[in-house]
Amino acid sequence: HSGFAAAVRYSGKFDAVGIGASAGYAQYNPPGGASPNQLSDPKGFAFGLKLTFGKITVAAGHSREMNLASDQETSSVTRGNTGYDFGIKYDGGKNKFSLGYMISEDDASATVAGEDETTIAMLSYRRDLGPGVQYRLNLMYGDFEGEAIGSADDNDGYAITTSVRLAF
Repeated sequence: HSGFAAAVRYSGKFDAVGIGASAGYAQYNPPGGASPNQLSDPKGFAFGLKLTFGKITVAAGHSREMNLASDQETSSVTRGNTGYDFGIKYDGGKNKFSLGYMISEDDASATVAGEDETTIAMLSYRRDLGPGVQYRLNLMYGDFEGEAIGSADDNDGYAITTSVRLAF
């Protein structure tokens, strides 16, 4: 129905170190007459920091979303999720390597105690083969632990992808 968002970003250098920083906030007010368990006050924020030292870049970020869900006229429960991510990249000219890691917790269900937890890691390689042509290789791991008791909603696995990117 109505809402607003605001963000700021900084990019610069301090001596030989490149610095990038960002922060943002958003809030939304849904229309009236919300049904039970409908989100009635969603809002969230995020921020990140990136530092570059020559051929190495490190970065980290954090985000938080919060929602007030009305269960009855007299009670409500706050639901939301929290995420953290980290990464490092090495730029070796035609060869580039990176490692990323993300973890998040999500209390998506107001009726189940606990939180869903997701962990993702990715190792990547990129080779510039020529103007507009890149070879890419990624190895990924994901682990999801659901908030339900036991392991019925848990899952984990590995993936590998490869591609050739053409840019015109």
